[in-house]
Amino acid sequence: MTKQRILSEDGLTLVELLAALTIASLIAILITSNLVGGMTSFKRVNKQISLNDEANYMMSQFVHSIYVATAVNTLDDPNYKSLIEVKHYGDDKTEKLGFRNDHKAVINGQVFHSPDVSIVPDESVMTVKDNTVSIKMVVKDNESGKQLELDNKVSFVKGNEGTGGSQ
Repeated sequence: MTKQRILSEDGLTLVELLAALTIASLIAILITSNLVGGMTSFKRVNKQISLNDEANYMMSQFVHSIYVATAVNTLDDPNYKSLIEVKHYGDDKTEKLGFRNDHKAVINGQVFHSPDVSIVPDESVMTVKDNTVSIKMVVKDNESGKQLELDNKVSFVKGNEGTGGSQ
């Protein structure tokens, strides 16, 4: 019977052909929509990861500079929302860390983060109390507008004047 069907010159009817094309089209649409949705989700998650990485990098740079300090002083500068001066252990080297009013985080006047992110200056601040620096930093993705807030407290070695040692 199957041999007769194969040798038969009967073809597919138009209805059978349209039904097969419809089913194939529905499957293709489902696959495509899943792929597009997955790519959109990947881009969104990747942007969030990039923002987190950038904020963590900026905070680690500040923490590294403060952690090895023997003295930290708050400075007043009209171009900065928050500015501190850090004196390093064992030498006379100082660094200035802060948040500029133009939405940049800087160390010694140099911006050290990507142009894709900015600092929210009204919400980002560094305060010094005893031998601890409190850092509150709000980082914003310039493309999406999403914000990420980081808080950190860093203790530093408080040096004795003239000896360079710690108390």
